[in-house]
Amino acid sequence: MNDGVRIKLRDGWREMCIGIFSRRELGHFALPREWETRHLPRPHISVAFAAMEDKDTFRRRWTSWSHRLHIRDRLDTMSTLGDGAHWIWDASK
Repeated sequence: MNDGVRIKLRDGWREMCIGIFSRRELGHFALPREWETRHLPRPHISVAFAAMEDKDTFRRRWTSWSHRLHIRDRLDTMSTLGDGAHWIWDASK
């Protein structure tokens, strides 16, 4: 998950970017009609990080965290949550 919030400082508005990576084991296969009732394993690894910096600088942090958690090698099973900003979707491809 990645998102941001605007914060007013003395010298103007700045964006704080917030990211969370979680990893869990894959759940059992379920048909769409079973999604609401299936049980998914809880995440066994999570890390949250935040910084007041531009999106390109913040995006570079993703690589480090995803490699440390062995997420990038599983892109076919990765999900991304965001607020709809295109840069988040583009960066998670």
